[in-house]
Amino acid sequence: MKKLLIIGLVLVLALVSGCKQNIETAEPAGSVHLVQVMLEEGNSQPEMGGVISETLRVDGNQLDPEVIKAPKGKILELTMQSDRTIYLAFPDFGIEEKLVAEAPVTIRIPLNEKGTFEFYCVNGCDIPVTGEIVVY
Repeated sequence: MKKLLIIGLVLVLALVSGCKQNIETAEPAGSVHLVQVMLEEGNSQPEMGGVISETLRVDGNQLDPEVIKAPKGKILELTMQSDRTIYLAFPDFGIEEKLVAEAPVTIRIPLNEKGTFEFYCVNGCDIPVTGEIVVY
């Protein structure tokens, strides 16, 4: 009987310590939101490794930069920030992302195909605001 009690106690302690670890590693409030998209179904990895990090800033109706260039086979990690709440669409990648004023949002896009891919503001901009991702 004592053996069963000791085994049960050990199992409970293991369970409690596992729960505590999950709580400590939970994502804190206000952290950067990550979205990963795939160009082609079933092709979740780019041909070559590596991450290209870029920052996109939207102030008023101006994008900085308007053109983002990156090589094929990389993952574009794009951190976006705006001076107000807007929605940006990256239709070739199936992304529409809400940007809240001064809260950074990061998306990860595998660059599996060469080409020029347009993105634009779909809501919250006063005039048409467009940019491009050029994959070479």
